Parts: sequence; structure tokens; C-alpha cells
Amino acid sequence: MKRIILVLIMNLLLGGLVAQEPVYCELPVANTDGFLSAKVNPAALSFGNGGGIGFLGHYDKDGKFEDDVYSLFFNFDGLAYVLDHSNVDDHTILLSSKLFRNFHLGASYNWRNDKYKKGDWSESLLYRPFDFLSLGAVGRDLFKDERSYQIGLAVRPVFLKGKVWDRVSFSSDFSYTDEEWSDPAIGIQTELVNGINFGGSYSLETETIGANFSLSFSKLKIGSLFGFDDENKFSQGSYYVHVSDKFFRSFTDSKRRDKFYDFKLTGKIVEKKSGMEIGPFKIVSGKDQTISQVIKKIEKLKKDDKIGGIVFKSGNFSTSFANFLELKKALLDFKSTGKKIVFYYENISNVNYAFAASVADEIYLNPLGSIDLKGISVSMPYLKDALNKLGIEVINFRSHEYKTAGNMLSENGMTAAERESYDELLQGLYDELVSMIDSGRKGKLSKSAAEIIDDGPYFISKKAYENGLVDGIIYEDELEDKLKDIYPKTKILKKLCQNKIRYDWSDEKKDKIALIYAVGNIHSGKGRSGKSIGSVTTSQAIKKAREDKSVKGIILRIDSGGGSALASDIIAREIALCKEGKNKKPVIASMGGVAASGG
Repeated sequence: MKRIILVLIMNLLLGGLVAQEPVYCELPVANTDGFLSAKVNPAALSFGNGGGIGFLGHYDKDGKFEDDVYSLFFNFDGLAYVLDHSNVDDHTILLSSKLFRNFHLGASYNWRNDKYKKGDWSESLLYRPFDFLSLGAVGRDLFKDERSYQIGLAVRPVFLKGKVWDRVSFSSDFSYTDEEWSDPAIGIQTELVNGINFGGSYSLETETIGANFSLSFSKLKIGSLFGFDDENKFSQGSYYVHVSDKFFRSFTDSKRRDKFYDFKLTGKIVEKKSGMEIGPFKIVSGKDQTISQVIKKIEKLKKDDKIGGIVFKSGNFSTSFANFLELKKALLDFKSTGKKIVFYYENISNVNYAFAASVADEIYLNPLGSIDLKGISVSMPYLKDALNKLGIEVINFRSHEYKTAGNMLSENGMTAAERESYDELLQGLYDELVSMIDSGRKGKLSKSAAEIIDDGPYFISKKAYENGLVDGIIYEDELEDKLKDIYPKTKILKKLCQNKIRYDWSDEKKDKIALIYAVGNIHSGKGRSGKSIGSVTTSQAIKKAREDKSVKGIILRIDSGGGSALASDIIAREIALCKEGKNKKPVIASMGGVAASGG
């Protein structure tokens, strides 16, 4: 593979480039990464901005449209097909790949009409080591006598503060043909206003000027390219339409944060999705959401300038108490930007209400809804007497009286040590529950949160409203109008603009950190993803991360009620080895909902 890459690069560097066709107005090879990159620099296709369908038409110096001359683009990330139609048809297949961080290599094969065996190859590269620097090169018709080069660079004024630096770029391109280097073509591209793009170039070799203009609307871009001769007279032009698979910055975008996102937060939130392996295939459950997925989505909403808030509708969900607190932290961070959070419920469960109260600006309840707020308790069945009647005697091996996992089989009631443990645990959870309600509904409750809980549950919505647990009693179809009364011109969105055009150039260099999940009971042998912790599976994962020199550290995410002492010791040995030998690296344990002892 390395030899193939080396040959391609050497062919590119030692082959040649043609000057850009005049119709493309000498677009810069280092700064063109949209759908026209299929014509200008195919390596940029794998950068990710060129996907979609495009049409490119032409008109002459008199402004007359050439109806029978056009190009059609069918672009994907890393793959494209272009049809150039005129009195003959030219076909081009283009491939592009990101070989390593910020380095893209492209190749294309072009043929005319049905003479696909007589086509020729072109190659290109794009290297963007920094957000302020981009380098590009293209070699066309490499196996013909007319082969030629074009190389270019583009820079951005990163010293400009705010959001301006990625809206202006300067370029310089050199062509090599007929065994001679041309004088450079210098250019500028701007987008000082969202979705309105201006650009131009001047060739010192031909003393000609090129210009381009485009408008962006959501996933649609329309634009035109202009060419002027050495007497500054219009010579020819092109116009295009690009339907992208990603969202552009649009000049119709409003700066108002008037969009509330309808966040679906129901079902079960887990540490890691469960799955199973069948031969070489791994099947993962798609129903549940992971805590990391939810938090990342909240962080994305925080950074989205169009989003002014989040709406949770009937968002009862189940997860560990620790995950409730992690979500609380993430949502309070979201609110720190001035954005709002609103909950609407038909019925609210116990801990879900405390969670909503701790972060919500407004909570609304269905007229026939209820709040099942009643505190926390635990009950255990004890089977000793029942087993004795069956002639079964249970011997509970335990290191001390607080090891109570087997008590339900060996005891006929809760022991003093077990009660002490549960009292400590439940009191801590209860205190946190009270604190969440008090802090979030401060000034709205009719009395303290502890008294509110003592008087619960609230099966009549009016009673919940009178005690300040909710801010209104409405039907779901009234929610958007209610929000507009509080936050003018609000609109609730069901979908996010997730795939956006990329405006930075460089991928930040990041150290590799191994994240290893330890979820479920601990046992010997192989574990099941998201279900159990097998000593073989987990120790092998730690060993692999330990021996990988590119991994700088390990995070062990634990959500386990404990289990086998032997299996735990095998896993612990691999962790200990991370502190010894050639590849020493830190190991950080991150505790989830449960972190009980292994043995």
C-alpha cells in the first residue's frame, strides 16, 4: 500500500498539469472544496464538502446561453461521476481518499464517448496542515504528451478575531505546461455575510481577470463564474446549481435564537449498548441511547446559534441516579449560554420530576396528568423460612456482616448491618432529590421540597399547580402557543441540521485515549458488550491499549455490581501492568451508576 501511494505521489510531482479551463475562471486548487472540486481538485472530494448533485451551464461573451453545452455532477464523499456534454460526451470517474490527518489524495479517469479504453488518468492532492494554510496540486493527462501541472496554496488571516478568519482566504496558483512555469494567478474568496460569496482572481501570465459569485440557501447553492480578457472585456461565463447533502451557511439564516428543539428522551439510557457477536459480525441494540450520546447531543445544541432552547415532551426515562446527575450537569451548562429548557408531561415519575425541576425554566402538565412524587424506599424478599420448609439450608459465605448480597437467601428479615447500609444509601439519594427540587423550583414552591414530597403523590394536576410543582396545566397542542407567549416567534423543531458544510480546514491533532467499558457483573471468561464483564474480554482490551504506543491513556468506565474475585484480580493485574514496563500510561477509573466490589 505504501509503495502504491509513493508511486502516485511521484507521478504527481514528476508528471504535469494543464492550466485550468477558462470557464472555471482559474478557481484555486487549494481553496476549492465544493462540488466543483471534481473539476478543480478531485482530492478535495474526501474533505466532505462536495457531495450532492450539480449542474454547470455556460454562456458566451454576448450573454447567450449555450443550451447544448453543460456538465452534470453526481458527487459523494470520495467518489464522483461527471458528464460533460457538448457535440461529444466526456465521462469522468473520480476517487478520493483521506490517507492520514489533513492529507487527501485523488485520482480520476476520463474518456470520450464510448472510447473508455483510450482515456487517461489524472491525480491530485490536498494538504491542510493548519486552519490557516492549504496546499493543493493537480496533474492531468499524465500518460499523454500534453500532461501538465498546477500547484497552489491558500492562506487565511487567522490573526483576525471572532468569526471572520474563516470567511476570507487568499490564494496563489502556478501552472506548468510546455516545459515552462507560468506566472502566478492570485485570488481572493470571501463570505463576509452568511451565504453570500464573492471571489476573484488575476492572472499575471495572461493579464486576465476571473470573478465568481454565489448565494446559499440551506442545502442549495446557486452561482456564476465570469471570465474577462486582457482588455477587461467579458469573454465567457458559467452558471451552476448545487444541491448539497449538507447544510450551507445561508443568507436567510436569522440571528435570533427562536428555535426550540424537540428532544426525544424516553426509554432507557445506558452506559453502553448491549450487543452480541455472530461470527465476524457484531449486532448492537439500536433501541436504547447511551449517556455519552445524549450528552454530546446537548453539547451540540449548546453550540448551535439557531437553537434557543430544548423541549422535552413526556420525557420519562430510566437510568441510574448517577446518570441523572450527569445529565443535570450537561443541561445546566447548556443553560449557562442563556438558552432555555421546557418540560411537558402527561404523567411524571418520581426521580424524573426531581431531574426536570432541577434544570427546567418551565414545566407543564396535562390537565389529567399526575406527579408520582413520594420519596425513595427499598424492599427485599427474604426466603430463609421458605427454603427451610423445603429442606434447603443456605450457607452464606461472606467476609463481614456488611456483605449482604446473599442475605435474601440466608435470612428471614433485614439485618441491622443491612438496614444501616440502606439507610445511608437512601438518605443520600433523598437529600439529593430534595436539593434538586429546592434549587430548581426555588421561589415557586408553596413550601419546602421535603414537605412537598411528604404530601405527595399528586394525582390531581390542579393540586400540583397550586403547590408550585408545575408552571401551567395545558394540552400538548397548546404548548407551542404557550412558548410563543413567553418567548416570541418560537418554533419547535423536530429535526436538527446535523450535517453541515465544513468551514475549518485542519483536523486538530489529538492524543488517542482508549475508552473501555466495564458494565454488568464480573465473571470469568468472555463478557457480553453492555451486559457483563468477562475477565478474558476486559483484560485483553486493557492489554491491547497498554501495548499500543499510540494510546496515551486508558479510561475504564465502570457500572458494575461486582462479581467474581478471581476475574476481578485478572483484570486488576492488567491495570497494574500499565504502571510498569516500556508502555507505561495512566489509567483513570470513571464510576457510573454502580461501582461495587469485585469479590
